[in-house]
Amino acid sequence: MFALGLALVGATPPARAAQPQPWQLVKTNDFSQYDSMSAVTATGQRNAWTFVSGDQHDRIVAQHWNGRAWRNVAVPDGLPGEIREASATSTSNTWAVGDSDNASSGSYALRWNGGKWVVAHRWATGVVSGVTAAGPNKAWVFSDNRRDAGVGTWHFNGRRWIQIQLPYSIERASAVSARDIWAIGNDSSDSFKVLAHYDGTAWTQVPAGDGLPDDIRGGEGESSQQVFLSDVVAVSATEVWVTGTVTRSDDLGVTEFPVAARWDGNRWQKVDVPGTWRPRVAAADGRGGLWISGDGDPRESGRDAPVLMHRSSDGTWSSSVVQAGNRTAYVDGMALVPGTTTLWGVGQLRPADESSSDGAIFRQGQ
Repeated sequence: MFALGLALVGATPPARAAQPQPWQLVKTNDFSQYDSMSAVTATGQRNAWTFVSGDQHDRIVAQHWNGRAWRNVAVPDGLPGEIREASATSTSNTWAVGDSDNASSGSYALRWNGGKWVVAHRWATGVVSGVTAAGPNKAWVFSDNRRDAGVGTWHFNGRRWIQIQLPYSIERASAVSARDIWAIGNDSSDSFKVLAHYDGTAWTQVPAGDGLPDDIRGGEGESSQQVFLSDVVAVSATEVWVTGTVTRSDDLGVTEFPVAARWDGNRWQKVDVPGTWRPRVAAADGRGGLWISGDGDPRESGRDAPVLMHRSSDGTWSSSVVQAGNRTAYVDGMALVPGTTTLWGVGQLRPADESSSDGAIFRQGQ
């Protein structure tokens, strides 16, 4: 995996930008044959949450970091599927959304109120894709319809749930504050590079300009390309990142390569990303840089190889790894601990034969 990462960069990073230390494996969870973790959020050095789900999709385990250890915390019984995303603004305002990957089974929003997890809302039908906590007792829930029919965009204003009608679907969002939220999504024209901003009153679509490649809809026998955004990271009013993949088709076949753009407070600017891999999740590094986890070429087992890349504040790219012994680590979620340069990561550990997986928690920084 380390060799793969260096091949993607193409050269040893310049001496001025030290390569980040490897991520550390800090905990594994083995409840069934195939366990996974994909949602993580943190509000401080003594408060972080993540969730484990197994291959039967009939048991969800919440885990809480209290500054010393990760502890299991009960969630309401009878919740199907897995947690798709979690978000928090404080120890008493933590949210998570989940579903069973099937619109007909419905979906749900959970809230930690400081003492226990409660079901904050249920949708009889539809899947969910994201949740963003936004101020005391407030949250947004999103669904982009990629996996199945979604529930739409919903806002809990502290008293009641309100469905927001928009001309596009939001997949996920990231908040600087309750009045400064950025989101990615798609629309009815099958554009998957929608960028939207919430200013505390309304959502507004924001053009990417030259920040992202154009979608090219070629006819039969013609070249085409399409952008698929996968994550958004809002650090401040003048620093917002979006990451994703461009899929290009021509007479030589299909090529996928990473894309990224940065909002500087006035416009979106293109950010060059090396290699031919597919970003999935991203997080700020606390130093003006960015971490991205994604997928590379398939391994011998057939599963895509993991890629873990870092962009420093001076624009230098380097690859990293998770130190996980003889198993391969897949980082499926990341969260920066506010006010620090420490990140929590969650995902899976898999042996070479892919015969099982353990849910895993990783750490970057002290």
